[in-house]
Amino acid sequence: MPEALEVLEPLLGEEPTDGDVAFLAGDVSSRMKQFAESAEFYSRVPRLHSRREEACFRAGDILLLRQFQLSAAEGFLRDAVELNPQNQYALAHLAGLYGLCGNTSETAALRFNRVRAGQFSEVDLVLLALGDTAAENSESLKEYLTNNPDDPLTILAQAHQAWQQHDLPTARTLYEQGLKQRSESADAQAGLGRILSDLPDASDFLKWRSQLSVTVADHAEVWAVFGDWSLRQQDSRGAIRCFWEAARRDPAHRRAHHQLGQLLASIGETRLAEGFQKRNEALQEFLLSAKQFNLEPTAAKVLQTIAAADRCGHAWEVWGWAEVLRVRFPQ
Repeated sequence: MPEALEVLEPLLGEEPTDGDVAFLAGDVSSRMKQFAESAEFYSRVPRLHSRREEACFRAGDILLLRQFQLSAAEGFLRDAVELNPQNQYALAHLAGLYGLCGNTSETAALRFNRVRAGQFSEVDLVLLALGDTAAENSESLKEYLTNNPDDPLTILAQAHQAWQQHDLPTARTLYEQGLKQRSESADAQAGLGRILSDLPDASDFLKWRSQLSVTVADHAEVWAVFGDWSLRQQDSRGAIRCFWEAARRDPAHRRAHHQLGQLLASIGETRLAEGFQKRNEALQEFLLSAKQFNLEPTAAKVLQTIAAADRCGHAWEVWGWAEVLRVRFPQ
């Protein structure tokens, strides 16, 4: 193996880089467990080369699972998906990366694409149903903190974990730190906004809101945070508008549907309230069914989850769970 690299080394210095040589050097280095060098060689495969997509995936795989560099891995995996939106391995890696970081909307979109392509796992279906209640790969975060604690995505992953554990002071500090470099992360901005909206002093929340970009401010969870804020200001109609915007952008947003059911009933809009209440109940039932299947994967639990997904109108997830039933329990 070292001899092969010696032969390739003079060729790697040529301009422009020969993509086949760079790819082969990446393979050889990987087999020698020289992972940092391998990722660097794969990165040198030119953009228009026929093996660029595979090189990007391999570099992303190494950086994610061997080098524990979330931001660098994200860049290569996104490139692989951009070059081939059907690269299921890259989609799965990217979904797991975003799940670890608490980017719920991005990981849901990726997992949903895997379901539509018929290239999904039971884990994809369970995590889609759990949404922002999922704690993805939380134990693996220790490796990223040990190896690259200053990576902004590692910091945001740590913030998300602290928020899930109700350590809000720590979560706030980490969100603010990570967002200095990743200000367009809508899920992380929403996480910070949730914390700030609950503070007695409104100034920090108002400052946060004023600094959001148009794109981030249009995110479903950010609209839900605006709804939380309006509720605390005792502005029921303002809260209704905000939660409606959240539900319109994300029809599976449980909190928005719950709040709309409560708030519309409080102002006498009984018929409208009932619609949102029923949808919230269906979404909650779907969540609970998926959790129960995860704990006890029986045919009865799959059938229960299929029925719950159907009541939500989640046609692709109905099909996905039916496939689980067909493969796991053919009888």
